[in-house]
Amino acid sequence: MSIELIDFEVYDLLIAQLGEFVQSLPVSEYPLDDFPNGVRVSIPNNGLDIQANLYLRVNYVPADLPGSCLGDTREFKGILLVNIVIKRNKGIRAAMKLASRLVNHFHQGLEFFNTELTPPLKIKIHRQANARPALYESDEVVIPVTIPYESFYLQEA
Repeated sequence: MSIELIDFEVYDLLIAQLGEFVQSLPVSEYPLDDFPNGVRVSIPNNGLDIQANLYLRVNYVPADLPGSCLGDTREFKGILLVNIVIKRNKGIRAAMKLASRLVNHFHQGLEFFNTELTPPLKIKIHRQANARPALYESDEVVIPVTIPYESFYLQEA
């Protein structure tokens, strides 16, 4: 499998795990006027322009080169960057609580798999996710959360 295809599969699996996180959020704690059914997620190249008071903006930063090879296994590292974006004066505490939940969800040692691939793909969160200090922009506040990962793919013989 090519590196580009592995990157796509890693991205897809990380986004699926993020989707599980979003689905696990108690809707009652995030009663957004714009979207009462939960937190929205903006991912690259989906053409979605979110106008919510609170949403997640995702950026995927794969490693430039594959990491080490252990036998037949190739290792890739990278970062999933999830920015929690909230409009100014719309509840920074809710955004900070969301950041804390996201960090706890993507805890060090978390592993998830795509067993539909042959051979399967494994992703491991190898360091604790980390919420950085809030960035105040003109009309919104952004809390960056970095999620460092390793992915393991068995090379075909």
